[in-house]
Amino acid sequence: MGSGQFVHEECYARRGSRNARGRKPSARDIIGELLRLGPRYVQHLVDQGIEPQPPRHLHGVHPGDLIAWWEELERQAREVVEERVYGDEVRLYRQRETTTILGVAVASYPGPPSEQDPLYVRWRELTVAWAAEHYGERLAGVYEHTDERHGHLHVVFADQGRQVKHSLAGHGAALRALQNGSVKADAKLRLIEANKALQDEYHEAVGRHVGLGRVGPAPSQRRSRSVQLRQRLKAELEQTAGSLNAMQEAMRRAIEAVDERERRAQQAEARAESAETRAQQAEERARAAEARAEVAHAAAKRWRMAMEWTSQQIAEMRSASKEVLDPAAHELLFARFSPTPAKSEPKN
Repeated sequence: MGSGQFVHEECYARRGSRNARGRKPSARDIIGELLRLGPRYVQHLVDQGIEPQPPRHLHGVHPGDLIAWWEELERQAREVVEERVYGDEVRLYRQRETTTILGVAVASYPGPPSEQDPLYVRWRELTVAWAAEHYGERLAGVYEHTDERHGHLHVVFADQGRQVKHSLAGHGAALRALQNGSVKADAKLRLIEANKALQDEYHEAVGRHVGLGRVGPAPSQRRSRSVQLRQRLKAELEQTAGSLNAMQEAMRRAIEAVDERERRAQQAEARAESAETRAQQAEERARAAEARAEVAHAAAKRWRMAMEWTSQQIAEMRSASKEVLDPAAHELLFARFSPTPAKSEPKN
């Protein structure tokens, strides 16, 4: 198949806690997620557009009885008594709520959970057999989730309400090393070695039979928390910078649009002012033409009056001259004032 195997152990307490990686869920939260008990525990599926499906029972306690099994485990845990040494004195105390009493191992298959895939079916059978052999009487049940992209199994185990961390391969080896007087650095080394041995055991029992590699073809390099934090902050800063740049670009375009509208408004105002000026000039020219027309009309009127008076005077002079001048002299005298030569009267 070319892909690497995946199996991981973790343990949980009755009460959730917080550590450097954030909030660690309580054991009841893990049971709720395993059983898909409502919106709180299936939101991660809904966000991916996946319709949650109940788990498939493969071994041990039936999913319908798992809540009752957990409540009984809580009752057992409340009755567990711990010894604590204070100097030369040994005191007995009830087990803390933060003591891990539920263990869960998750095994994942690098492909969809298809019954038509013989390798997947074989991987599932071998994983259930390995869990029964590895955890023995501590095994409570094995459950299959078929509603996600990769098929995976949840292996639930416990130790009658007692501390279960020692049942994990890595943590158990580290605790035993500390109890034997080893320093923390040596205990951490024992933890790493035990986790490697767990992977070897799972590969020998399961992985190699279905073509899974002991490790993946390109295992990712582990990064320290500080490196991860710096990389996450860098990505967030880059995203923020991109958002700021986009906002600045949008503001620049908005300012340019406002400036353009203001420029066009100023141009329209200037054109309106120019049109108003031309209208005023035309009005002034019209008034001047009207004044000139009035002056010309008055002059023409005076000229007509003068002509009428002159014609009247000539007519009076012509009438008066007929009494003192002979006709030939009269015609000669007034010929210049006649527009046309006077017509001679017809002879009898």
